[in-house]
Amino acid sequence: MPRKPAVGAHLPGRDRGIEAELLTAIDRAAPVPIAYGFGAAVVSRLDLGERRHGHAFAGRTVVDLLAESIAQAVDLPAWSTLAYQQAARSGSDQSTLDAFRQSIISAGLGAAHAHVQLNRALGDWQKAER
Repeated sequence: MPRKPAVGAHLPGRDRGIEAELLTAIDRAAPVPIAYGFGAAVVSRLDLGERRHGHAFAGRTVVDLLAESIAQAVDLPAWSTLAYQQAARSGSDQSTLDAFRQSIISAGLGAAHAHVQLNRALGDWQKAER
C-alpha cells in the first residue's frame, strides 16, 4: 500500500475543483433541490476562513478536520434549539411556532445524519491509515 503524503504535502491552498465537485455531488444527491444557495454559502464560508486563517487547514490532520466537522454537526441542533427557545418566548402565534419547530426538527435530523456519516468517514479514514 502506498504511503499517504504528509499533511499539506501537495498544495498549501484550497482546491476549488474538488470543492466544486463535492458541492455538485451534494446538490445532485439532495432529496430536495438546494435552491437556497447552499453551495455558494459553503464557498463563502471557505473564503472567509481563508481570509481569516490563510491555509492553516493544511497543517491539520484529516482526523482533526473531521473531528471539527463532527463537532459542527452537533452545534447545528444545539444553536437551533436555543433559537427555538427564544422564539417560544417571543409571543409569536402557535402556528408560526409549530412551523418553526418542524423546521428545527428537520434540520436536527439532517445534522444527526451528518454526525453519523462523518463518524463513519472518520472510522474509514482511521482504518485505512493503520
